[in-house]
Amino acid sequence: MLRLREIRKEKGITQFELGKFINVHPQRISEVEHGKKDLRLREAIKAAEFLNVSLDELAGKSNAAEGIGSK
Repeated sequence: MLRLREIRKEKGITQFELGKFINVHPQRISEVEHGKKDLRLREAIKAAEFLNVSLDELAGKSNAAEGIGSK
């Protein structure tokens, strides 16, 4: 997840809080944020829900936020 750490910090959420919500150890959140591991789809969906963002935004692929491709 390219933007997981950035979004989590913007929202003032700890790795512990996010991990607890998506049912993973905070160390796994750290490993994901440092590019050592990937989130499973189920975990990514729950993380996006908890952070109140889309999966695209979480992955850093949101065109809507940047106005790219909109007419």
